[in-house]
Amino acid sequence: GPLFIGPVTVIFALLVLSTHVEFVYRYKRIALALIAVAAMIVAALAAARSAFFACVVVLIFLFSFSAPNWRILIAKIVGSLVVVVAAWALSAQLRDVENRTVTEFSNYYSFFIQHPDQSNPYGDGSVGVRLEMLRSVQYFLQESPLLGVGRFNYSVYAKKYSEQGKIHPAAAGHGHPHNVFAEALISKGLLGFAVVVLMFFYPLYIFIRDFRKSRTTARAGIVFITTILIVMQTEAAVIVKGNFVAVFLLLLAVIFSWHINSVKQLQTNPSR
Repeated sequence: GPLFIGPVTVIFALLVLSTHVEFVYRYKRIALALIAVAAMIVAALAAARSAFFACVVVLIFLFSFSAPNWRILIAKIVGSLVVVVAAWALSAQLRDVENRTVTEFSNYYSFFIQHPDQSNPYGDGSVGVRLEMLRSVQYFLQESPLLGVGRFNYSVYAKKYSEQGKIHPAAAGHGHPHNVFAEALISKGLLGFAVVVLMFFYPLYIFIRDFRKSRTTARAGIVFITTILIVMQTEAAVIVKGNFVAVFLLLLAVIFSWHINSVKQLQTNPSR
């Protein structure tokens, strides 16, 4: 589906760019620019707002670490913004996404400011539903705090909470909560949540720690994990069923091994 194709396209496009970013001003500049633009277009046409946001944020991150001086950095950031504005102006689909995003941000305000203690009155909107799913986590933890209620049981318990008037009915119409950390808390409890946090943030810590030792591999790891973290706060397509293993775990194992091997080779042979 589009909510899988959009995020995965952005994830792999940014990963490719992260390993070639030093060469933007040497060669391949046209191909790399086309990859960036194509990734944003795919995310926009797929109506994957989190993927589009991740694409813009990570592109700015990549540009900032590849700039030899502040003038080129500013030129790259301005160029990125021009591409975003051009895509917005030329794509009716993107304008529709922008309009819906503005509406949903008003739902954020209503949810947290106007009705902080009530069941979400805006549960029918996509962001409203996600907010209500996040709010429902407290009831799942009361049910089974350490081990969770098990995989694929979200809808069963959510319908029960909806019938009890605890959560908005719209939040009970989905099979999962559309958030990787909420999913871990609900299905695997606090223990599973701790494991998921370590799976993301321990490798990220290693990549950041060793950034100066192996910039290419560290940057690839940082971009990969950061992009997936941004996407998986609102989209579930890349974490449900076997996608979490295929899209995240296996590729992370490859990048992490590449990075560790590169750092070790540099330590044993400093001239490299």
